[in-house]
Amino acid sequence: MAFQGLVGQFYTLPGPLTLPNGVMLPQGTRVFIHKVDYAPPAFLEMVTIVAPLQGPFPGSCVAGSAQVTASQLQSGTGGGVVMYGAPPGQPMFGAPPRPPR
Repeated sequence: MAFQGLVGQFYTLPGPLTLPNGVMLPQGTRVFIHKVDYAPPAFLEMVTIVAPLQGPFPGSCVAGSAQVTASQLQSGTGGGVVMYGAPPGQPMFGAPPRPPR
């Protein structure tokens, strides 16, 4: 499955996915497909997802982002997340980066 056509849509995880901080997204979690990149040299399809996470207070929820390979996202295998949170200098939801000062 190519995720390029799913940018801007929700995708339901077919299996659990573990984030680098140890938090697991359970099977059936709906994640938002934010963007798709292709990483050289093998041009792996890298999918940036936005997912619900437990917030700092009991019963609260926050959104977090992570980049996974398309195959890990499809199979639901854990440990495939290579980034958690927004890159330095960028807001969480993918707005353009801030200009340098």
